[in-house]
Amino acid sequence: MSFQQRIFGLSLEKIQSSNDVDELAAALQLDHAVLQGKTKVQAARLAAIQRLAELNHPRAVEPLVAALKDVDWSVRNAAVQALGRIGDPRAVPALIKCLLDRYWEPRLPVVQALGQIGDNRAVQPLIAALKDQDQHVQQAAIEALAQIGDPETIQPLVTFLQTKDKPARRAAVQALDRIGWKPGKDEASAAYWAAQGNWEQCARIGTPAVNVLVEALQDRSESQRAEIARALGQIGDPRAMEALAASTKDSDVMVRQVAASSLGQFAEPRAVRALLAASKDTDRTVRQAAVSSLTQLGPKALPVLVTALQDDDFQVRLGAAALLGKFGPQATLALIGALQNGDSPLRQEAAKSLGVIGDARAVQPLITALKTQDFNLRQAAEAALDRIDWKPGKDEAGAAYWIARGKWERCVELGAPAVELLIGELKNPNYQVRNDAMDALAAIGDRRALEPLISALGDPDWSMRKRSASALGHFGDASAVRPLIALLTDQNWEVRQAAGSALAALYQEKLLGAQERALILKKKDAITIPHEDRWEYTGRSSDCTSYHVDSGIGVEFPV
Repeated sequence: MSFQQRIFGLSLEKIQSSNDVDELAAALQLDHAVLQGKTKVQAARLAAIQRLAELNHPRAVEPLVAALKDVDWSVRNAAVQALGRIGDPRAVPALIKCLLDRYWEPRLPVVQALGQIGDNRAVQPLIAALKDQDQHVQQAAIEALAQIGDPETIQPLVTFLQTKDKPARRAAVQALDRIGWKPGKDEASAAYWAAQGNWEQCARIGTPAVNVLVEALQDRSESQRAEIARALGQIGDPRAMEALAASTKDSDVMVRQVAASSLGQFAEPRAVRALLAASKDTDRTVRQAAVSSLTQLGPKALPVLVTALQDDDFQVRLGAAALLGKFGPQATLALIGALQNGDSPLRQEAAKSLGVIGDARAVQPLITALKTQDFNLRQAAEAALDRIDWKPGKDEAGAAYWIARGKWERCVELGAPAVELLIGELKNPNYQVRNDAMDALAAIGDRRALEPLISALGDPDWSMRKRSASALGHFGDASAVRPLIALLTDQNWEVRQAAGSALAALYQEKLLGAQERALILKKKDAITIPHEDRWEYTGRSSDCTSYHVDSGIGVEFPV
Protein backbone atom coordinates (compact mmCIF):
# COMPACT_ATOMS: atom_id res chain seq x y z
CA MET A 1 0.00 0.00 0.00
CA SER A 2 1.41 3.40 -1.00
CA PHE A 3 2.00 6.22 1.57
CA GLN A 4 -0.81 8.37 0.14
CA GLN A 5 -3.24 5.45 0.14
CA ARG A 6 -2.39 4.81 3.78
CA ILE A 7 -3.07 8.46 4.67
CA PHE A 8 -6.34 8.50 2.79
CA GLY A 9 -7.47 5.50 4.72
CA LEU A 10 -6.95 7.16 8.11
CA SER A 11 -10.08 7.76 10.11
CA LEU A 12 -10.68 10.99 12.06
CA GLU A 13 -10.01 9.10 15.29
CA LYS A 14 -6.67 7.86 14.01
CA ILE A 15 -5.62 11.36 12.97
CA GLN A 16 -6.45 12.70 16.41
CA SER A 17 -4.22 10.07 18.04
CA SER A 18 -1.39 9.92 15.50
CA ASN A 19 2.19 10.67 16.61
CA ASP A 20 3.62 10.69 13.09
CA VAL A 21 4.40 14.28 12.06
CA ASP A 22 4.84 13.34 8.40
CA GLU A 23 1.55 11.53 8.44
CA LEU A 24 -0.23 14.52 9.98
CA ALA A 25 1.44 16.91 7.56
CA ALA A 26 0.23 14.80 4.68
CA ALA A 27 -3.28 14.85 6.12
CA LEU A 28 -3.22 18.64 5.81
CA GLN A 29 -3.05 18.17 2.03
CA LEU A 30 -6.07 15.86 1.69
CA ASP A 31 -8.26 16.47 -1.34
CA HIS A 32 -12.02 16.90 -0.97
CA ALA A 33 -12.76 14.36 -3.67
CA VAL A 34 -10.77 11.63 -1.92
CA LEU A 35 -12.72 11.74 1.32
CA GLN A 36 -16.04 12.41 -0.40
CA GLY A 37 -17.21 15.68 1.13
CA LYS A 38 -15.85 19.04 2.15
CA THR A 39 -17.03 18.73 5.76
CA LYS A 40 -15.14 15.47 6.27
CA VAL A 41 -11.98 16.84 4.71
CA GLN A 42 -12.15 20.03 6.81
CA ALA A 43 -12.64 18.05 10.03
CA ALA A 44 -9.68 15.81 9.18
CA ARG A 45 -7.36 18.73 8.38
CA LEU A 46 -8.36 20.68 11.50
CA ALA A 47 -7.79 17.52 13.56
CA ALA A 48 -4.33 17.18 12.02
CA ILE A 49 -3.45 20.79 12.91
CA GLN A 50 -4.64 20.35 16.48
CA ARG A 51 -2.59 17.14 16.82
CA LEU A 52 0.53 18.84 15.45
CA ALA A 53 0.14 21.59 18.04
CA GLU A 54 -0.23 19.00 20.77
CA LEU A 55 2.91 17.15 19.66
CA ASN A 56 4.88 20.44 19.70
CA HIS A 57 7.51 18.90 17.44
CA PRO A 58 10.03 21.12 15.60
CA ARG A 59 9.12 19.44 12.33
CA ALA A 60 5.46 20.53 12.75
CA VAL A 61 6.32 24.19 12.08
CA GLU A 62 6.92 23.82 8.35
CA PRO A 63 3.58 22.21 7.43
CA LEU A 64 1.72 24.62 9.71
CA VAL A 65 3.42 27.61 8.08
CA ALA A 66 2.42 26.18 4.71
CA ALA A 67 -1.16 25.95 5.96
CA LEU A 68 -1.17 29.72 6.50
CA LYS A 69 -1.73 30.02 2.75
CA ASP A 70 -4.60 27.57 2.64
CA VAL A 71 -7.76 28.59 0.79
CA ASP A 72 -9.87 27.54 3.77
CA TRP A 73 -10.07 30.35 6.36
CA SER A 74 -10.72 27.94 9.23
CA VAL A 75 -7.57 25.97 8.35
CA ARG A 76 -5.48 29.13 8.23
CA ASN A 77 -6.89 30.28 11.56
CA ALA A 78 -6.24 26.92 13.20
CA ALA A 79 -2.67 26.93 11.86
CA VAL A 80 -2.07 30.40 13.33
CA GLN A 81 -3.26 29.28 16.75
CA ALA A 82 -1.19 26.12 16.55
CA LEU A 83 1.98 28.07 15.71
CA GLY A 84 1.32 30.40 18.64
CA ARG A 85 0.93 27.39 20.92
CA ILE A 86 4.17 25.79 19.68
CA GLY A 87 6.01 29.11 20.03
CA ASP A 88 8.73 28.45 17.47
CA PRO A 89 10.39 31.68 16.22
CA ARG A 90 10.69 30.23 12.72
CA ALA A 91 7.00 30.99 12.21
CA VAL A 92 7.37 34.71 12.90
CA PRO A 93 8.10 35.98 9.33
CA ALA A 94 5.12 34.09 7.92
CA LEU A 95 2.83 35.27 10.70
CA ILE A 96 3.91 38.87 10.17
CA LYS A 97 2.83 38.62 6.55
CA CYS A 98 -0.60 37.48 7.73
CA LEU A 99 -1.07 40.81 9.49
CA LEU A 100 -1.77 42.28 6.06
CA ASP A 101 -5.10 40.43 5.78
CA ARG A 102 -7.87 42.94 5.04
CA TYR A 103 -10.29 41.38 7.56
CA TRP A 104 -9.81 41.89 11.28
CA GLU A 105 -10.95 38.38 12.26
CA PRO A 106 -7.84 36.70 10.76
CA ARG A 107 -5.51 39.46 12.04
CA LEU A 108 -6.60 39.01 15.66
CA PRO A 109 -5.27 35.45 16.20
CA VAL A 110 -2.07 36.36 14.32
CA VAL A 111 -1.37 39.17 16.79
CA GLN A 112 -2.10 36.84 19.69
CA ALA A 113 0.22 34.17 18.24
CA LEU A 114 3.08 36.64 17.83
CA GLY A 115 2.70 37.59 21.48
CA GLN A 116 2.84 33.93 22.50
CA ILE A 117 6.01 33.38 20.52
CA GLY A 118 7.59 36.51 22.00
CA ASP A 119 10.14 37.17 19.28
CA ASN A 120 11.55 40.72 19.03
CA ARG A 121 11.15 40.71 15.26
CA ALA A 122 7.43 41.12 15.84
CA VAL A 123 7.77 44.33 17.87
CA GLN A 124 7.53 46.83 15.01
CA PRO A 125 4.67 45.03 13.23
CA LEU A 126 2.81 44.85 16.54
CA ILE A 127 3.44 48.55 17.18
CA ALA A 128 1.91 49.19 13.76
CA ALA A 129 -1.03 47.00 14.80
CA LEU A 130 -1.70 49.43 17.65
CA LYS A 131 -3.18 51.68 14.96
CA ASP A 132 -5.41 48.97 13.56
CA GLN A 133 -8.94 50.04 12.69
CA ASP A 134 -10.36 47.34 14.92
CA GLN A 135 -10.31 47.75 18.71
CA HIS A 136 -9.97 43.98 19.28
CA VAL A 137 -6.77 43.90 17.25
CA GLN A 138 -5.44 46.99 19.03
CA GLN A 139 -6.03 45.49 22.44
CA ALA A 140 -4.48 42.17 21.39
CA ALA A 141 -1.42 44.05 20.08
CA ILE A 142 -1.02 45.77 23.47
CA GLU A 143 -1.14 42.43 25.26
CA ALA A 144 1.28 40.88 22.72
CA LEU A 145 3.81 43.67 23.20
CA ALA A 146 3.55 43.17 26.95
CA GLN A 147 4.35 39.48 26.45
CA ILE A 148 7.43 40.33 24.40
CA GLY A 149 8.53 42.91 26.98
CA ASP A 150 10.85 44.92 24.74
CA PRO A 151 11.67 48.43 26.11
CA GLU A 152 11.08 49.75 22.61
CA THR A 153 7.35 49.22 23.16
CA ILE A 154 7.04 51.58 26.15
CA GLN A 155 6.36 54.79 24.25
CA PRO A 156 3.67 53.34 21.97
CA LEU A 157 2.01 51.77 25.01
CA VAL A 158 2.15 55.06 26.91
CA THR A 159 0.38 56.71 23.99
CA PHE A 160 -2.46 54.24 24.42
CA LEU A 161 -2.97 55.30 28.01
CA GLN A 162 -5.02 58.24 26.77
CA THR A 163 -7.27 56.39 24.34
CA LYS A 164 -11.03 56.59 24.87
CA ASP A 165 -11.25 52.80 24.74
CA LYS A 166 -11.38 51.76 28.41
CA PRO A 167 -10.30 48.11 27.86
CA ALA A 168 -7.36 49.34 25.79
CA ARG A 169 -6.34 51.76 28.56
CA ARG A 170 -6.45 48.99 31.15
CA ALA A 171 -4.48 46.68 28.83
CA ALA A 172 -1.83 49.39 28.32
CA VAL A 173 -1.45 49.82 32.09
CA GLN A 174 -1.08 46.07 32.58
CA ALA A 175 1.39 45.88 29.71
CA LEU A 176 3.56 48.64 31.15
CA ASP A 177 3.46 46.97 34.57
CA ARG A 178 4.62 43.67 33.04
CA ILE A 179 7.45 45.41 31.24
CA GLY A 180 8.50 46.96 34.56
CA TRP A 181 7.92 50.59 33.60
CA LYS A 182 7.66 53.00 36.56
CA PRO A 183 5.64 56.24 36.36
CA GLY A 184 7.42 59.49 37.14
CA LYS A 185 6.32 63.13 37.18
CA ASP A 186 5.59 63.70 33.49
CA GLU A 187 2.50 63.69 31.30
CA ALA A 188 2.93 60.01 30.46
CA SER A 189 2.86 59.18 34.14
CA ALA A 190 -0.28 61.28 34.58
CA ALA A 191 -1.89 59.30 31.76
CA TYR A 192 -0.88 56.08 33.55
CA TRP A 193 -2.61 57.13 36.78
CA ALA A 194 -5.59 58.55 34.89
CA ALA A 195 -6.08 55.21 33.15
CA GLN A 196 -6.49 53.70 36.60
CA GLY A 197 -8.75 56.49 37.83
CA ASN A 198 -6.19 57.60 40.42
CA TRP A 199 -6.83 61.33 40.27
CA GLU A 200 -4.98 62.09 43.51
CA GLN A 201 -1.75 60.87 41.94
CA CYS A 202 -2.46 63.08 38.94
CA ALA A 203 -2.88 66.09 41.23
CA ARG A 204 0.49 65.27 42.86
CA ILE A 205 2.19 65.31 39.46
CA GLY A 206 0.96 68.89 39.01
CA THR A 207 1.09 70.91 35.80
CA PRO A 208 2.25 68.02 33.54
CA ALA A 209 -1.07 66.32 34.34
CA VAL A 210 -3.31 69.21 33.23
CA ASN A 211 -3.78 68.18 29.60
CA VAL A 212 -4.48 64.59 30.64
CA LEU A 213 -7.06 65.69 33.21
CA VAL A 214 -8.75 68.13 30.85
CA GLU A 215 -9.10 65.36 28.27
CA ALA A 216 -10.39 62.90 30.87
CA LEU A 217 -12.99 65.43 32.01
CA GLN A 218 -14.81 64.98 28.72
CA ASP A 219 -15.61 61.27 28.80
CA ARG A 220 -15.66 59.95 32.36
CA SER A 221 -18.60 59.16 34.62
CA GLU A 222 -20.20 61.77 36.90
CA SER A 223 -18.34 60.66 40.02
CA GLN A 224 -15.00 60.65 38.21
CA ARG A 225 -15.63 64.03 36.56
CA ALA A 226 -16.11 65.56 40.00
CA GLU A 227 -12.78 64.12 41.19
CA ILE A 228 -11.05 65.27 38.01
CA ALA A 229 -12.39 68.81 38.48
CA ARG A 230 -11.13 68.72 42.07
CA ALA A 231 -7.66 67.62 40.91
CA LEU A 232 -7.56 70.44 38.35
CA GLY A 233 -8.51 72.90 41.06
CA GLN A 234 -5.70 71.63 43.30
CA ILE A 235 -3.17 72.07 40.50
CA GLY A 236 -4.43 75.58 39.71
CA ASP A 237 -2.98 75.79 36.22
CA PRO A 238 -4.60 78.45 33.97
CA ARG A 239 -4.96 75.85 31.21
CA ALA A 240 -7.63 74.16 33.32
CA MET A 241 -9.79 77.27 33.55
CA GLU A 242 -11.75 76.76 30.33
CA ALA A 243 -12.57 73.12 31.14
CA LEU A 244 -13.64 74.02 34.68
CA ALA A 245 -15.76 76.90 33.42
CA ALA A 246 -17.54 74.53 31.05
CA SER A 247 -18.04 72.06 33.91
CA THR A 248 -20.13 74.60 35.83
CA LYS A 249 -22.88 73.62 33.36
CA ASP A 250 -22.39 69.88 33.78
CA SER A 251 -25.52 67.73 34.14
CA ASP A 252 -24.29 66.47 37.52
CA VAL A 253 -24.68 68.69 40.59
CA MET A 254 -21.48 67.50 42.26
CA VAL A 255 -19.41 68.24 39.15
CA ARG A 256 -20.88 71.77 38.97
CA GLN A 257 -20.20 72.36 42.65
CA VAL A 258 -16.58 71.18 42.51
CA ALA A 259 -15.95 73.16 39.32
CA ALA A 260 -17.36 76.32 40.91
CA SER A 261 -15.14 75.83 43.97
CA SER A 262 -12.07 75.20 41.80
CA LEU A 263 -12.59 78.37 39.75
CA GLY A 264 -12.09 80.55 42.82
CA GLN A 265 -8.38 80.97 42.05
CA PHE A 266 -8.77 82.38 38.53
CA ALA A 267 -9.38 86.14 38.39
CA GLU A 268 -10.04 85.97 34.66
CA PRO A 269 -13.15 87.15 32.78
CA ARG A 270 -14.04 83.66 31.56
CA ALA A 271 -13.86 82.22 35.08
CA VAL A 272 -15.81 85.08 36.64
CA ARG A 273 -18.56 84.87 34.02
CA ALA A 274 -18.91 81.14 34.65
CA LEU A 275 -19.07 81.73 38.40
CA LEU A 276 -21.65 84.46 38.00
CA ALA A 277 -23.84 82.12 35.98
CA ALA A 278 -23.28 79.37 38.57
CA SER A 279 -24.33 81.75 41.34
CA LYS A 280 -27.85 81.49 39.85
CA ASP A 281 -27.78 77.68 39.62
CA THR A 282 -30.92 75.76 40.57
CA ASP A 283 -28.96 73.87 43.23
CA ARG A 284 -28.19 75.65 46.49
CA THR A 285 -24.77 74.01 47.02
CA VAL A 286 -23.61 75.11 43.56
CA ARG A 287 -24.76 78.68 44.22
CA GLN A 288 -22.92 78.72 47.56
CA ALA A 289 -19.73 77.40 45.97
CA ALA A 290 -19.88 80.03 43.21
CA VAL A 291 -20.47 82.93 45.60
CA SER A 292 -17.69 81.68 47.88
CA SER A 293 -15.26 81.54 44.95
CA LEU A 294 -16.17 85.01 43.75
CA THR A 295 -15.77 86.40 47.25
CA GLN A 296 -12.44 84.63 47.54
CA LEU A 297 -11.21 86.49 44.46
CA GLY A 298 -11.70 89.80 46.29
CA PRO A 299 -10.71 93.09 44.63
CA LYS A 300 -9.13 91.24 41.71
CA ALA A 301 -12.60 90.37 40.49
CA LEU A 302 -13.99 93.93 40.59
CA PRO A 303 -13.05 95.03 37.04
CA VAL A 304 -14.38 91.77 35.61
CA LEU A 305 -17.63 92.09 37.56
CA VAL A 306 -18.11 95.65 36.32
CA THR A 307 -17.64 94.47 32.74
CA ALA A 308 -20.02 91.57 33.39
CA LEU A 309 -22.84 94.07 34.05
CA GLN A 310 -23.09 94.33 30.26
CA ASP A 311 -22.68 90.64 29.49
CA ASP A 312 -24.98 89.03 26.93
CA ASP A 313 -26.00 86.39 29.44
CA PHE A 314 -28.96 87.43 31.62
CA GLN A 315 -27.81 85.36 34.63
CA VAL A 316 -24.27 86.74 34.43
CA ARG A 317 -25.53 90.34 34.55
CA LEU A 318 -27.71 89.66 37.59
CA GLY A 319 -24.96 87.75 39.37
CA ALA A 320 -22.48 90.58 38.81
CA ALA A 321 -24.89 93.19 40.18
CA ALA A 322 -25.63 91.09 43.25
CA LEU A 323 -21.96 90.43 44.06
CA LEU A 324 -20.83 94.00 43.53
CA GLY A 325 -22.74 94.84 46.69
CA LYS A 326 -19.94 93.06 48.60
CA PHE A 327 -17.25 95.40 47.23
CA GLY A 328 -18.36 98.56 49.03
CA PRO A 329 -18.21 102.15 47.75
CA GLN A 330 -15.74 101.28 44.97
CA ALA A 331 -18.60 99.55 43.18
CA THR A 332 -21.13 102.38 43.64
CA LEU A 333 -20.66 104.18 40.32
CA ALA A 334 -20.86 100.97 38.30
CA LEU A 335 -24.07 99.98 40.06
CA ILE A 336 -25.56 103.44 39.55
CA GLY A 337 -24.86 103.00 35.83
CA ALA A 338 -26.67 99.65 35.87
CA LEU A 339 -29.56 101.23 37.81
CA GLN A 340 -29.96 103.92 35.20
CA ASN A 341 -29.34 101.99 31.99
CA GLY A 342 -30.01 98.30 32.56
CA ASP A 343 -33.05 96.15 31.93
CA SER A 344 -35.64 95.84 34.69
CA PRO A 345 -34.21 92.78 36.53
CA LEU A 346 -30.69 94.26 36.43
CA ARG A 347 -31.90 97.62 37.72
CA GLN A 348 -33.66 95.87 40.60
CA GLU A 349 -30.51 93.92 41.49
CA ALA A 350 -28.40 97.07 41.25
CA ALA A 351 -30.80 98.90 43.60
CA LYS A 352 -30.53 96.09 46.14
CA SER A 353 -26.72 96.17 46.05
CA LEU A 354 -26.67 99.96 46.39
CA GLY A 355 -28.75 99.56 49.52
CA VAL A 356 -26.21 97.05 50.86
CA ILE A 357 -23.31 99.43 50.18
CA GLY A 358 -25.10 102.42 51.75
CA ASP A 359 -23.23 105.07 49.76
CA ALA A 360 -24.94 108.51 49.85
CA ARG A 361 -24.10 109.00 46.16
CA ALA A 362 -26.80 106.46 45.34
CA VAL A 363 -29.64 108.42 46.97
CA GLN A 364 -30.59 110.63 44.02
CA PRO A 365 -30.46 107.82 41.42
CA LEU A 366 -32.59 105.70 43.72
CA ILE A 367 -35.11 108.52 44.11
CA THR A 368 -35.27 108.75 40.32
CA ALA A 369 -35.93 105.01 40.21
CA LEU A 370 -38.86 105.57 42.58
CA LYS A 371 -40.56 107.62 39.88
CA THR A 372 -40.63 104.89 37.23
CA GLN A 373 -43.69 102.82 36.30
CA ASP A 374 -41.77 99.62 37.15
CA PHE A 375 -43.43 98.38 40.34
CA ASN A 376 -40.66 95.91 41.27
CA LEU A 377 -37.92 98.48 40.68
CA ARG A 378 -39.74 101.00 42.87
CA GLN A 379 -39.99 98.42 45.63
CA ALA A 380 -36.24 97.69 45.37
CA ALA A 381 -35.35 101.41 45.34
CA GLU A 382 -37.58 102.13 48.34
CA ALA A 383 -35.99 99.26 50.30
CA ALA A 384 -32.49 100.47 49.34
CA LEU A 385 -33.24 103.99 50.53
CA ASP A 386 -34.45 102.56 53.83
CA ARG A 387 -31.14 100.70 54.25
CA ILE A 388 -29.19 103.87 53.47
CA ASP A 389 -31.29 105.48 56.24
CA TRP A 390 -32.63 108.19 53.94
CA LYS A 391 -35.73 109.97 55.29
CA PRO A 392 -38.45 111.27 52.95
CA GLY A 393 -39.21 114.98 53.16
CA LYS A 394 -42.20 117.09 52.16
CA ASP A 395 -41.16 117.36 48.54
CA GLU A 396 -41.58 115.40 45.31
CA ALA A 397 -38.92 112.89 46.37
CA GLY A 398 -40.92 112.19 49.50
CA ALA A 399 -44.05 111.75 47.39
CA ALA A 400 -42.23 109.25 45.15
CA TYR A 401 -41.18 107.29 48.23
CA TRP A 402 -44.72 107.11 49.64
CA ILE A 403 -46.15 106.15 46.25
CA ALA A 404 -43.61 103.30 46.05
CA ARG A 405 -44.74 102.13 49.48
CA GLY A 406 -48.42 102.48 48.56
CA LYS A 407 -49.00 105.03 51.35
CA TRP A 408 -51.50 107.19 49.47
CA GLU A 409 -52.71 109.01 52.55
CA ARG A 410 -49.16 110.36 53.03
CA CYS A 411 -49.33 111.73 49.48
CA VAL A 412 -52.56 113.51 50.34
CA GLU A 413 -50.85 115.01 53.41
CA LEU A 414 -48.04 116.30 51.18
CA GLY A 415 -50.54 117.89 48.82
CA ALA A 416 -49.15 119.89 45.90
CA PRO A 417 -45.65 118.24 45.72
CA ALA A 418 -47.33 114.90 45.09
CA VAL A 419 -49.68 115.98 42.30
CA GLU A 420 -47.46 115.55 39.24
CA LEU A 421 -46.32 112.09 40.34
CA LEU A 422 -49.90 111.06 41.11
CA ILE A 423 -50.95 112.23 37.65
CA GLY A 424 -48.21 110.02 36.22
CA GLU A 425 -49.63 107.05 38.15
CA LEU A 426 -52.89 107.38 36.21
CA LYS A 427 -51.06 105.55 33.39
CA ASN A 428 -49.70 102.82 35.61
CA PRO A 429 -50.42 99.33 34.17
CA ASN A 430 -51.69 98.23 37.59
CA TYR A 431 -55.36 99.19 37.81
CA GLN A 432 -55.33 99.31 41.62
CA VAL A 433 -52.47 101.84 41.56
CA ARG A 434 -54.39 103.95 39.04
CA ASN A 435 -57.50 103.89 41.23
CA ASP A 436 -55.57 104.79 44.38
CA ALA A 437 -53.81 107.65 42.58
CA MET A 438 -57.18 108.91 41.34
CA ASP A 439 -58.60 108.93 44.86
CA ALA A 440 -55.54 110.79 46.17
CA LEU A 441 -55.84 113.45 43.45
CA ALA A 442 -59.51 113.91 44.25
CA ALA A 443 -58.65 114.36 47.94
CA ILE A 444 -55.92 116.91 47.19
CA GLY A 445 -58.10 118.87 44.74
CA ASP A 446 -55.25 120.50 42.84
CA ARG A 447 -56.40 121.97 39.51
CA ARG A 448 -53.36 120.47 37.73
CA ALA A 449 -55.21 117.17 37.96
CA LEU A 450 -58.30 118.47 36.14
CA GLU A 451 -57.27 117.70 32.57
CA PRO A 452 -55.89 114.22 33.37
CA LEU A 453 -59.08 113.42 35.26
CA ILE A 454 -61.23 114.49 32.33
CA SER A 455 -59.08 112.31 30.03
CA ALA A 456 -59.60 109.39 32.41
CA LEU A 457 -63.35 109.57 31.73
CA GLY A 458 -62.56 107.69 28.51
CA ASP A 459 -60.47 104.98 30.19
CA PRO A 460 -61.36 101.39 29.10
CA ASP A 461 -61.46 100.41 32.78
CA TRP A 462 -64.94 101.20 34.16
CA SER A 463 -63.57 101.67 37.70
CA MET A 464 -61.27 104.43 36.40
CA ARG A 465 -64.17 106.13 34.66
CA LYS A 466 -66.21 105.91 37.87
CA ARG A 467 -63.45 107.34 40.08
CA SER A 468 -62.56 110.17 37.70
CA ALA A 469 -66.23 111.15 37.49
CA SER A 470 -66.51 111.21 41.28
CA ALA A 471 -63.30 113.24 41.58
CA LEU A 472 -64.47 115.86 39.06
CA GLY A 473 -67.52 116.52 41.21
CA HIS A 474 -65.21 118.21 43.74
CA PHE A 475 -63.41 120.57 41.35
CA GLY A 476 -66.30 122.85 40.36
CA ASP A 477 -64.84 123.43 36.90
CA ALA A 478 -67.04 124.11 33.87
CA SER A 479 -64.76 122.14 31.54
CA ALA A 480 -65.89 118.90 33.22
CA VAL A 481 -69.63 119.40 32.60
CA ARG A 482 -69.94 118.21 29.00
CA PRO A 483 -67.63 115.15 29.46
CA LEU A 484 -69.67 114.18 32.52
CA ILE A 485 -72.94 114.57 30.64
CA ALA A 486 -71.56 112.26 27.91
CA LEU A 487 -70.91 109.66 30.59
CA LEU A 488 -74.62 109.54 31.56
CA THR A 489 -75.10 106.99 28.76
CA ASP A 490 -72.22 104.75 29.80
CA GLN A 491 -72.97 101.02 29.65
CA ASN A 492 -71.97 100.60 33.30
CA TRP A 493 -74.56 101.79 35.85
CA GLU A 494 -71.94 102.61 38.53
CA VAL A 495 -70.20 104.92 36.04
CA ARG A 496 -73.53 106.59 35.13
CA GLN A 497 -74.32 106.97 38.81
CA ALA A 498 -70.94 108.58 39.53
CA ALA A 499 -71.36 111.00 36.62
CA GLY A 500 -74.91 111.87 37.72
CA SER A 501 -73.79 112.45 41.32
CA ALA A 502 -70.92 114.67 40.15
CA LEU A 503 -73.21 116.76 37.97
CA ALA A 504 -75.73 117.13 40.80
CA ALA A 505 -72.95 118.18 43.18
CA LEU A 506 -71.61 120.75 40.71
CA TYR A 507 -75.08 122.19 40.23
CA GLN A 508 -75.90 122.35 43.93
CA GLU A 509 -72.67 124.05 44.96
CA LYS A 510 -73.35 126.84 42.49
CA LEU A 511 -69.73 126.91 41.34
CA LEU A 512 -70.65 127.07 37.67
CA GLY A 513 -71.91 129.74 35.32
CA ALA A 514 -75.53 129.96 34.19
CA GLN A 515 -74.88 128.22 30.90
CA GLU A 516 -73.29 125.10 32.48
CA ARG A 517 -75.96 124.98 35.17
CA ALA A 518 -78.65 125.05 32.46
CA LEU A 519 -76.97 122.14 30.66
CA ILE A 520 -77.01 120.09 33.84
CA LEU A 521 -80.61 120.98 34.63
CA LYS A 522 -81.70 119.65 31.24
CA LYS A 523 -80.33 116.25 32.29
CA LYS A 524 -82.19 116.23 35.62
CA ASP A 525 -84.76 113.68 34.48
CA ALA A 526 -82.11 111.39 33.01
CA ILE A 527 -80.15 111.60 36.25
CA THR A 528 -83.10 110.97 38.58
CA ILE A 529 -84.97 108.27 36.66
CA PRO A 530 -84.86 105.09 38.75
CA HIS A 531 -82.32 102.46 37.84
CA GLU A 532 -83.62 99.18 36.38
CA ASP A 533 -81.60 96.03 35.98
CA ARG A 534 -83.62 93.04 34.70
CA TRP A 535 -83.94 90.35 32.05
CA GLU A 536 -86.75 90.53 29.49
CA TYR A 537 -88.18 87.42 27.81
CA THR A 538 -90.07 87.32 24.52
CA GLY A 539 -91.89 84.60 22.62
CA ARG A 540 -93.41 81.34 23.80
CA SER A 541 -91.84 79.04 26.34
CA SER A 542 -90.69 76.68 23.60
CA ASP A 543 -88.69 79.27 21.67
CA CYS A 544 -88.36 82.25 23.98
CA THR A 545 -85.36 84.62 23.86
CA SER A 546 -84.00 86.89 26.56
CA TYR A 547 -82.16 90.18 26.72
CA HIS A 548 -80.70 92.33 29.49
CA VAL A 549 -82.21 95.67 30.45
CA ASP A 550 -79.96 98.13 32.33
CA SER A 551 -81.41 101.62 32.30
CA GLY A 552 -81.79 104.71 34.43
CA ILE A 553 -79.44 106.18 37.00
CA GLY A 554 -81.46 106.86 40.16
CA VAL A 555 -79.49 109.77 41.65
CA GLU A 556 -81.32 112.32 43.81
CA PHE A 557 -81.17 115.82 42.33
CA PRO A 558 -82.83 118.40 44.61
CA VAL A 559 -83.01 121.81 42.98
